[in-house]
Amino acid sequence: MFKFSSDTGDKKRRPGRTASRTVRSGGARRVSVAPKNRGLSWVDRVDWGKARIAAVVAIFCVLWLGLWGRAWYLQMIEGPRLADKARRQHMATELVTGKRGMIMDRNGQVLAVGDEAYTMLGKTASDIRVVRPLEDGVISDYEVTEQMLKHFFAKVNPSRVFKPRVCVCVPSAITEVESRSVIDTVMSSGARNVYLIEEPVAAAIGAGMDITRPGGIVVLDIGGGTSDIAVLSLNGIVCKSSVKMAGNKMNAAIVRYVRSTYNVLIGDSTADRVKREIGTVWTEGQPEKTVEVKGRNLVTGLPQKITLSSYELEMPLRIEVERIITALQSVMEQTPPELVADISNNGIVMTGGGAMLDGLDKLITSRVRIRAHLAENPIEAVAIGTGKSFEYLGKLYDGFVSYT
Repeated sequence: MFKFSSDTGDKKRRPGRTASRTVRSGGARRVSVAPKNRGLSWVDRVDWGKARIAAVVAIFCVLWLGLWGRAWYLQMIEGPRLADKARRQHMATELVTGKRGMIMDRNGQVLAVGDEAYTMLGKTASDIRVVRPLEDGVISDYEVTEQMLKHFFAKVNPSRVFKPRVCVCVPSAITEVESRSVIDTVMSSGARNVYLIEEPVAAAIGAGMDITRPGGIVVLDIGGGTSDIAVLSLNGIVCKSSVKMAGNKMNAAIVRYVRSTYNVLIGDSTADRVKREIGTVWTEGQPEKTVEVKGRNLVTGLPQKITLSSYELEMPLRIEVERIITALQSVMEQTPPELVADISNNGIVMTGGGAMLDGLDKLITSRVRIRAHLAENPIEAVAIGTGKSFEYLGKLYDGFVSYT
């Protein structure tokens, strides 16, 4: 006879469990299972514990794909545009640190940066000051430099999630303490990695010169605070020199000359304008240029207008330029003879805003006896080279001073 047994009993069945019965026939045993979840709604059939886990995993995957997609978009599509914008921003940074500045009130709040601050130079109230974060190519005010960099980082990279890699140009004669100060300042401003590249190397790259070949290349970069000279060959620096004499010292020379000759005090911005319009260090065969400037008479204290000519400014400016020529001659004395032969054929490439001083190329050619010529875009050469320098991270031997 057949004997039936069931496990239903008086126990309450949980949703999702199945009822079963065991059938015995002789020594054989057969188990039959009833259809699962018969009579239950879909709400009771769902295992909500597993559903929650699946939902969390799905949300995590969507977020991860979104972040990965944004990173890919920034690298493949936005990368070139941001790189060009960074180069332009670096050029603006050079102008700020060289001849421009920052306008701050007594509470330390930044009111203006760059050209806007430069237009206020000498015209601010007593509770507002103009600050130049960099002097002679090095950091002069740590906190102000950090605020300036944060201002530029916010323009170039508005995102707070993705931190940028930053390449900073430094003078060739920078010390270990000064380079570490630059790295710490840029890192605290929100950079992910910091690379320091020497200005002559960046200028050569920006001027479109092939620094990988074994021929000698001489680069003379005259900025706002320092003038850097380097002989490049095979991705490395053969010999170099740096002097703290550049555009700012030329402006100061004009201010001193006007004060001692005419007893009139003029501002730095006026001296810079005079240098751009009529400043020269070579007057042979050149017509005389004049410009009218206004300043304060040191005797009467009243405004006074005077007329300056290019001929009278030749000697004050040439005295300052002599320091650059002396440093250039010193570098040429240290250069190997084979490279000197290549340099005599290639000439000396001049970059930077100070290199655009009228007659400077002719004066250097006559003194060093090697043809000197301006780069195609001397003002932006260093900025462009800095933007392209990330392509040479594993190639340059001496170009990158340090990185973190």
